Parts: sequence; structure tokens; C-alpha cells
Amino acid sequence: MKGRLGRFAAFATALALAVTGTVTVTSASASQPAGPQEGAVLVQGMHDALAAAADAGDVAQAKSTLTELEPLLAELESGQRYAVKDSSRALAADAGAEAATTHQQLDELFPAGEQARDLPSVAALLNALVQRLLLALSSLVNDLLGGLPAAA
Repeated sequence: MKGRLGRFAAFATALALAVTGTVTVTSASASQPAGPQEGAVLVQGMHDALAAAADAGDVAQAKSTLTELEPLLAELESGQRYAVKDSSRALAADAGAEAATTHQQLDELFPAGEQARDLPSVAALLNALVQRLLLALSSLVNDLLGGLPAAA
């Protein structure tokens, strides 16, 4: 019971961060790119939502999050909507490639409208598929926030 409540709280927090970040970014001036912090908030929200979906074994939510994440990573990579340094752009490109690969693997394993196959635990499989992407997103958030040192 506590685990489900904790996951729900984490998901609600991630959703609130994503919505807040979206409002912040869309309210920015159209002629001036948003700062790296706005991008970091959105990426962190997507990271948390994807982790929550993986923990819950919710393939549909994971696919939905990936569908929202891929254009965001492309915008970070291009540097047109977000004013980010070159290292962040490179990390966004890497994370974007990883997101596309993960999305493709999910589509192959769990085609839309098809009954779940006899696979190992969906949550375990989903977690295994998204781990590299989650690490890439964490690295990107860290770089967008100025490369804050890891807590000891």
C-alpha cells in the first residue's frame, strides 16, 4: 500500500513539475529562447513520469511520455527554443537517440491494440528498457543546471 501511495505521490509531483515547466516555457517571449533551467524542469518531469510508468508497468503511459519527450529533446538539441550550451545540446542528442530506440523497442514488444504476450513481469521488462534513457536524462538535467556536483 505504501509503495503505491509513494509512486502516486511521485507521479503527481512529476506531473505538477511538467505542467509548471510548460506554463513557464510557453509564457516566455517568442523572440527570446528559454533558459536551460526551464528545459531542466521539463526534462526532470518527463524523467520522473517515465520512471513512475516503468515502476508501475504502465506501457501506455511510458509510450505517451516518450511521445512528449522526443520533441522536447529535439528542441534542446537544436538550441533554437532553449538557450543551452553545446554540451547540453550533445547530451540532448544522445538522450533523443536513446528515447527513439526505447520507443521503437516498446512498440515492437507491445504493439498497440494487441493483447499482452507471455513475457516476464511487464514492470521488470519496462524498467530494463528505460534505464539507459533515464540515465541519459539525468545527465542532461545535471548539465542544464550547470553540472552541479553529485551529492556525496
